[in-house]
Amino acid sequence: MITVTDSTRLMRGTVRATWPDVRFSIRAGRGASTYAAVAWIDGPTVPQVYDRLRPYTHSPDNGARRNYLCANVLPDRRYSDAAVTAMIRRLQHRNPGHPQLADLDPVEITATDIHYGRLHTPADPDHNVHLDDHLVTTGSQTTVGRIVESALRMSDLTPGRNDR
Repeated sequence: MITVTDSTRLMRGTVRATWPDVRFSIRAGRGASTYAAVAWIDGPTVPQVYDRLRPYTHSPDNGARRNYLCANVLPDRRYSDAAVTAMIRRLQHRNPGHPQLADLDPVEITATDIHYGRLHTPADPDHNVHLDDHLVTTGSQTTVGRIVESALRMSDLTPGRNDR
């Protein structure tokens, strides 16, 4: 059997090889826990990381790889102030008629504001927000902060990627 600690060692090698410019923290769960906590700033999306690390878990979709004791990967992706600023500018450029996005000062909004949900301004439900070819978010309960956070969540922010 491959322990959770051994799985995290393998995971570290995989993320270093796949995303050499992104710093990851990968820790085995404490005590009898059977998970790996994975944290990083900006970089790839959560699904991209999860897909790369799933082979080191005993998830049902691994087939023959059931000898891993690590049950799951718990992702914690954060964003830098620079990524937030760049995303707000990108959203404003792509959605020039959106009244609440136009009012945002990209330099004044921080990653902490996004993380703690401090942008409570309701977004106009009559104005959809797009990022490239994707609908970011809509609905009467949507806030400007949720729009920015959704756009960040769906974007690969790895240095050197085109969609940054």
